[in-house]
Amino acid sequence: MDTGSARIACLRVPALPLQLVQRQKPAWRERPLVVAESERPLSLVLHLNRRARRAGIRRGMRLGQAHSLCDDLQAAAVAEEELCAAVEEILQALLHYSPAVEPDAGRPGIFWLDPSGLQGLFSDHERWAQRLRRELLGRGWVAVVVVGFNRLLALALAQGGAARRGLVLRDPGQERHLAGGVGLQNLELPPELAEEMALLGVDTLDKLLKLRPADLLLRYGPQAALL
Repeated sequence: MDTGSARIACLRVPALPLQLVQRQKPAWRERPLVVAESERPLSLVLHLNRRARRAGIRRGMRLGQAHSLCDDLQAAAVAEEELCAAVEEILQALLHYSPAVEPDAGRPGIFWLDPSGLQGLFSDHERWAQRLRRELLGRGWVAVVVVGFNRLLALALAQGGAARRGLVLRDPGQERHLAGGVGLQNLELPPELAEEMALLGVDTLDKLLKLRPADLLLRYGPQAALL
């Protein structure tokens, strides 16, 4: 359905550093695994797989504490140049599917694409999104694609689990409705910020966006106000 509104596509490679380590060390896929700031005990855990989560490890935990919870834990740090190389590899693959691709400078693993004018090549947005996911999967990357109308809302849906196999929104109203229900714990906010908001009943994106930026800055700090 053509709503007349400009389309934007958000492609997310979840936990890109974690996926990169798993590509480099396939045997670690079946073991508890975390990616931390460094391999020092006081460094923070940035990403973790399901097996590590089941062991009680959480994002933001100190690496030394994580090791104390799981004797079999594997830990790695990803160098900036490795991460940049991975982003460039994915970018080059995506350029075959859209003439306008923009990596998100502040969030490695997030890419913005212009899907307009491609229906003649890929029939529709659903098929286009499927082709994108299959292309990256063939290169060893798991990705989520959301075709929507608003960057923030499309990103929220890509992060929130509502689009595990991709999602094409039919109109801005549907996008707002679905994104409003995304839990803040899914939006890759600092864990302590999401927890603090949840204590006050602010646990979804819809509730967050009802607050004034000035109030967010005062009560929760600049990260919440920026969102």
